[in-house]
Amino acid sequence: MNDSKKSANPWEAYNFKTENNRTSDVTAAGFYVEHLYMWAALEAFLQHDKVTLKTLNYAMANNVPEHINWEVPVTVSQNVIQKMIKIGYIKAVDVPGELPEILLTEIGLKALQNQTFQSLSTTSFFSYQTHLLNGEMHILSRNSYRTSVGVGIVAVLSLLASIAATLKAFGII
Repeated sequence: MNDSKKSANPWEAYNFKTENNRTSDVTAAGFYVEHLYMWAALEAFLQHDKVTLKTLNYAMANNVPEHINWEVPVTVSQNVIQKMIKIGYIKAVDVPGELPEILLTEIGLKALQNQTFQSLSTTSFFSYQTHLLNGEMHILSRNSYRTSVGVGIVAVLSLLASIAATLKAFGII
């Protein structure tokens, strides 16, 4: 029989240590913000065939809830733009002597037509809200359990006290 203890972390066998401190709250909110910014970036192309980086940033800043602009670092929106370029939703075209122009690709047009990122941002938002509510419900459930245990103890003590009073009334104790 093998008496060696198994490691609690399966990655230790590969000498791999996680340095990821992301919580499920941060991950859920991150998906929502990323999808929201992607939707907002594609919305800029509803009015223009090509946009400057300034116009794209303006559209992204003005199509998301204001609190996100204050709570989320600006680097997030810039990372979203880079990701959209890498994935192929938009592309940057060099213009000699000027800033690059941003164009919508065929994939980006299909995503805009299908409202892909509108759906993803909405789904991500409600998933995040559900996640937060689950946390609140866990706290409420734990408090309800504690309350019911306390009530049960009081009920048992009340029963014992009434039995003792009855026995004392009949002179048994």
